[in-house]
Amino acid sequence: MEGWIKSYRAILDNPIVCKDADHYAVWGYLLHNAAHTPTDAMFNGKRITLQPGQLITGRRKIAEMFRIDESKVRRILKLFESEQQIEQRPTNTSTLISVCNWEIYQGADQPNDQPMANGCTTNDQPTASRCPSDDQRPTIERTTTDRQVTTIQECKNEKNIECKNITHTDFSTERKKKSRATEILSWIEASYPAVQRMADPLTEQQAEWLAGKYADEDIRRIVMAMDNKGATKNKSAFSTFVAFAGQDAILRERKEAAAGKQYTYSEVCDLVSTGRYSMDDFGPVATTPNGKKLFTRRQDISPNA
Repeated sequence: MEGWIKSYRAILDNPIVCKDADHYAVWGYLLHNAAHTPTDAMFNGKRITLQPGQLITGRRKIAEMFRIDESKVRRILKLFESEQQIEQRPTNTSTLISVCNWEIYQGADQPNDQPMANGCTTNDQPTASRCPSDDQRPTIERTTTDRQVTTIQECKNEKNIECKNITHTDFSTERKKKSRATEILSWIEASYPAVQRMADPLTEQQAEWLAGKYADEDIRRIVMAMDNKGATKNKSAFSTFVAFAGQDAILRERKEAAAGKQYTYSEVCDLVSTGRYSMDDFGPVATTPNGKKLFTRRQDISPNA
């Protein structure tokens, strides 16, 4: 594949991508093989157009290239997905992967080298807001604010009343987010001061991002885990929180349940072995072409305590 990609030095501070050499290798593979321009391709027996940041690949191909166990490639891709680095659309033969925030980091430069503030946009998958790196977050948020002002101005030209309502709602949401961020920082300072004594403690801006993404109970649980497991010795409180959130079983299972995740029999057995579920919590929903059964959780049955 011809061409080149941008590689930001800040990637070395990303605890997800740089978890180990295999994670870094898989991430590099995705970036180097993603389409740079709209490209025709065959996927799941249909002709589609790959948008910039999309690629069609498979775990086996990645595993063979880097001599990584295929099961580890699967875990790496699931981690990238749970951390909203990518989105996946798997089939029995291949997977359509979309690298989120492609246009922010790989798109054409704007004046003053400010990245374009587009999220993960494809024809098949929804636009999603992603967590930017610390050094880029201010630029992205300024661009987003500018875009909101432009939208409001266009609205005034047509429907002044509706525009006022939208403006009021946006500002109200921002005020609530700032208020929650202040409460989060106050709670951490009072309950787990070691977190705020880390080399790079949580900033108000980072707390606002957490407030917009996680429920209070999830933030408390993850901060508590950071403190209990001695992670306050790390440098960045924000990066450590993101890493712990990516491995949090409750968040992962909640997301899988919402997406109607299907499990193989071996995955069901792994979940049951944790003691939080029983076999009765799962029911068969489909059979693959090779005869393997797939299961899903019965939503009306709560996990065992």
